[in-house]
Amino acid sequence: MLEKYSRYRILREFFVYPTTFFFMRQISRNTRISQPSVLHHLKALVKAELITRDEEKGLYPS
Repeated sequence: MLEKYSRYRILREFFVYPTTFFFMRQISRNTRISQPSVLHHLKALVKAELITRDEEKGLYPS
């Protein structure tokens, strides 16, 4: 249950700021979720094709 709430908080960042590019650390700071947890959730969101990742720059565009 807590894991789903954390994933929702991360995904919400992308919906609240739709024209922004995020670094993993920035998402971690904004949501107050640890970096390893953020990375875990970002990988799951990319796999589910809900977000994309710019491999070259390491950014997650909204």
